[in-house]
This record gives sequence, C-alpha cells and structure tokens, in this order.
Amino acid sequence: MIASTSLQRLHGLLRRSGEMTAGDMAAGLGVTPRQVRALLARLRGSGVEVRERRRGRRKVFWIDASPPLDPGLSLTDDDRFILLLACRLAAEALEPTPLARRARLLGERLEALAEPDSFEPFLLGEQWSFGGQPVAELDAGVFETLHHAIRDGVEVLIDYRRANGAVRRQKRVEPYALALRGSTWLLVGRDVKSGHVPNFTVASITACAPTGRCATRPADFDVQAHFADSLSAFTGQEVEVVRLRVAPEAAASFRRKRYHRTQLIEQEGDELVVSFEVAGLDEIAAFVRSFGPRVEVLDPPALRARIAAEARATQMLYGAESQDTRKAEA
Repeated sequence: MIASTSLQRLHGLLRRSGEMTAGDMAAGLGVTPRQVRALLARLRGSGVEVRERRRGRRKVFWIDASPPLDPGLSLTDDDRFILLLACRLAAEALEPTPLARRARLLGERLEALAEPDSFEPFLLGEQWSFGGQPVAELDAGVFETLHHAIRDGVEVLIDYRRANGAVRRQKRVEPYALALRGSTWLLVGRDVKSGHVPNFTVASITACAPTGRCATRPADFDVQAHFADSLSAFTGQEVEVVRLRVAPEAAASFRRKRYHRTQLIEQEGDELVVSFEVAGLDEIAAFVRSFGPRVEVLDPPALRARIAAEARATQMLYGAESQDTRKAEA
C-alpha cells in the first residue's frame, strides 16, 4: 500500500507520463536521482509493479495504467453481476466527469467475461434504473487534474468563478477530496492563503493546474465529518441554530423525511416548529425558499431578514411586471 506523499507523487507521475528516466522523475519530484531510486524500491515494496527496460543508453520505468482483467479470476455469476451493476451505477454517478466513460468501459470488459447463459447484461438497463438529478456541466480537464492531484498529493492553482460572476485567479489549494452533494460536484481543500477548508463548486473552477508542491492532507481529516454539520453541501462556517414554523400543508413532509441529523420537531397547534443545527446559511436559505410561504424562519434573525428581503424583491419584480401588463392592455 502506498503511504507517503513522495510515493504517491511518484506513483502518479509514472501512471500519467508513461516511460520516464530517473532524471525525468527527479525533475518532476524535485529530488535527486539517488532519492528516486530509493523511492522506486519502496514503491515496489508496497506492491506496485514498476516495469523497466533499456531505451538506448538509458533505463526507463513505467506502470501499466490499466492492466487487463484476469480471465482466471474466480468469480461466481452473482459476483460478476454485482460488479457489472456497480460499474453501471458508477457511470451514472460520475456523469459528466471523464471517469464515467472509464466505468462504462470496465463494465464492457466485465460483460465479456460473463459465462454464456449465466445472466443477460443487456437486461440491466431494463431491470435497474440509476437516473438521478441532472449534474452541472464540468470541464473534463479540470476534473481530471483535480482527481490526479488528490490521488498524488499535489497542490493545485485554480481560477474560481464566484457567485457574483467575478473570477478569483491563481488561488492555491491543497485538494483533499471530491464530493457529489445533490446535483453538485464539490472540491474540498485547504485554501493555502487563509488556511480555511471550504468547498469549491467544481463547475465554477475555470482553470486548474498542479503547482508541483506537495499537498498533505491531515491524518485526522474525515470528509464525512466535514459534511456532517451541513444541511447538504456547505460547511467550514460557524454552526447556526435554525428554527422554522411549518404550515399544516407542509407538515407531512417534515414528519415523513428527516432532512438533517439534528432535526427536531415540536407541535404547536396545527403547525410544526422544526429546528436544525447547520453550518452556514446558504444551503438552508435555498431549502426554505423551496417551500415558499409554507415555511417561515423564526431564527436566526439574519436568515429571517435575508428571506424577507428576497421576498420583497420578488414582489416588487412581479408587481412592476403586472403594472406594465395593465398599462399595455389599457
């Protein structure tokens, strides 16, 4: 198993670059050729098959990025079915990233290993459905760079489009994880300048390139815990206690579904008072808006004022449109 960041980076270099000399690897890692030889020995000791051959007077090294599936692998029909099902599910979940195509290709290779009359792979599309929410379009090159940087432990430089449309250029980030939350792919990483660990919407990253510097994820970082205090996707902010008054026509939704692990429900006549503890107000604001006038914010005041201001702005917009329409008809 690959453990250290140096080994991760060397492993990534060999997988991405194909044949490399010790000098190539030394330049890519910023170490000496002697250190490269030691790392190669450790890489092989960790179980990775590093291949080598002579190219003229120099020796080159590489790793087969996609070894063929072993046709002699002992798999039952159920094993093959589960693996093929997992590939189909992965392809759906990974759309529109470049990894989706690889998942489909792996599924095709698994189909080729199926025993005649064991099961019909083409029936999976009729018997199983994985379609979910549409995912925002991504830049395939950006996603691939992030994927490799996380795997290899390398810092990246990104250009990031903010919600107001402005682009923050040349932002240094130590990438920790990629996460799909709802219909949004997020990059979780440490902002080198601020030291904070926010979430970056991958679709808003307009450019991404590795810096060559090592990025070390803290040993105690847990991506699941990172999202635990968020209603859905937004963390890294102060925890807020949110209280909502829910009208009777929306009460069934809250009784039927637990929207967050901290959800508490109190009965007040025909209405409910629902409370959450969430990190940040962006996601909970969108959640409240989705219920319209059936949900009223009681606390915190900042969220109540935000929703009220948005409601007034919407009323003015449609009020003005109604006036224009009446004038036109007159």
